[in-house]
Amino acid sequence: VVALVGLLQVFGVLAHGWWNPPQFVAATFVNHNHFAAYLELLLPLGFALWLQAPLKSSQRFWVAVCSSLMAIGLVLSCSRGAWVSLAIATATGLGWLWTKRARVVWTWQAGLIIVAAIGAIGFLISQPPIFARGMSLLDVPNDPSFQSRQAMWQGTWQLVKEHPVVGHGLGSFMFEFPRHRPAGLYRLIDYAHNEYLQLVAELGLVGLTLAILIAVLVIRRIARLMQLSQTPWKRSLGL
Repeated sequence: VVALVGLLQVFGVLAHGWWNPPQFVAATFVNHNHFAAYLELLLPLGFALWLQAPLKSSQRFWVAVCSSLMAIGLVLSCSRGAWVSLAIATATGLGWLWTKRARVVWTWQAGLIIVAAIGAIGFLISQPPIFARGMSLLDVPNDPSFQSRQAMWQGTWQLVKEHPVVGHGLGSFMFEFPRHRPAGLYRLIDYAHNEYLQLVAELGLVGLTLAILIAVLVIRRIARLMQLSQTPWKRSLGL
């Protein structure tokens, strides 16, 4: 739905003046980064479904349609971090599939949708606001958004150094950060915009160690699923 509304906004059918900054399309979601993060999680799932799941032709067709719309929505979100993250994840996944010589189930309907999606995404990327957003990745150090986050990270690091072992307590960042607010940051800062720094500031090295342990356990489970499962769909899900 957001992708379709965003397309109407791109072509000027719907105004999106309520969104700030106005150059971001797909403006029906509260935060374009959050919206893009959800799509990052869903797109690989849709790809795995289309790739290996035992679906009927009609089901495979609609998976392709929905996945294509999600890809368009991700482009319209103008979330640069999401673009980079999904590109890296996709390259990694395709590399793994290539080494395993995975068998891909193709249908003409799904192939047609993929071709249409690639064309649509290529067209969207060429649009001035989206193209300018992408090109800004080539000059990240001078990007105002990056500069403000860098200032947040510096202030958060000062917060970390006060209680590096156990942190200031879960949920304390918003109340503790103002003591180390760098000059030029005037708005309310309730998040460090860096998961690792945020975690260490609130829960210290203890919390970071627990988080790393959880990640290792999940990755081990995924690796076992990919290597040991006899079901192609489960291997793709793990991937």
